[in-house]
Amino acid sequence: MIKVLLICAGGLSSSLLLKHIAAAADSAGVEIRVTSHHASGFQPWDFEKNPIDILLIAPQVRFLKKRFVRAAKSFGMIVLQIDPTAYGMADGKQIVEQILKSRESSVQ
Repeated sequence: MIKVLLICAGGLSSSLLLKHIAAAADSAGVEIRVTSHHASGFQPWDFEKNPIDILLIAPQVRFLKKRFVRAAKSFGMIVLQIDPTAYGMADGKQIVEQILKSRESSVQ
């Protein structure tokens, strides 16, 4: 099970994206659980109680990437910035591929 946290601006478009990621993961036979959280509420996220493997950053909050990288570093999480086109098109397949590639790269 790959646990993913999607950080977005407000959550309006991310709910659709979560459905597409889940469908693409299911089609690929990969077990992924994705949760979304808005960037302004990121600070109270408890990584010890709710550990994740990958932190996905939506394009509209990419300016906060350094903050997310610092927060994720001590927990060994992978931080990925979602391609703006993949996000805009809600391309779950491309995002699942990005998740899987990042996990392969971190193992090597």
